[in-house]
Amino acid sequence: GVSPNAAYRLHSKGSGTTSATYSLFAENSGSTQSLGFRDDGIIIRNGAVYSVEDGSFARENTSWGHNSLASATGTENAAFGFQALLSVVGGVRLTAMGNNAAVSNVSGSQGSYFGFKAGGLHTSDGASVFGEFSAYHATTASYMTAVGHRTMVDSSVTVGITGGSYVTA
Repeated sequence: GVSPNAAYRLHSKGSGTTSATYSLFAENSGSTQSLGFRDDGIIIRNGAVYSVEDGSFARENTSWGHNSLASATGTENAAFGFQALLSVVGGVRLTAMGNNAAVSNVSGSQGSYFGFKAGGLHTSDGASVFGEFSAYHATTASYMTAVGHRTMVDSSVTVGITGGSYVTA
């Protein structure tokens, strides 16, 4: 049993201490999980995983937007927008803001992607991408900067590229 505390409006006590049990679980009308508080200290919102380890909310990943960080297993990532960083699996310290920004980045690290489909298929490290479709197909370029609409959209150069309005057909 749970002893009520007058300072709490809602008190829920889990039945365990592992990922197999929840102290709170909320579903939408379609029976899909929308919010869950696991007994191991993990919060799950619409498929995105948060850690409350050491009392720090969202220590590992932070997302806002439908399916952003939906497949996340990497750490210290931030995604804002529809399907931003959708497929990040091992990525670390990635930031994506915009519809489908870095949508297929599964393993890159220390990258920033801002704009509609910015860095959409990029998977390497150290990218700074700003602008719609910038570096969209630059899958293997590392430590690059792309600024502007469709900048380096099809680039396969591998290291240290900086763009202005580079587009290949």
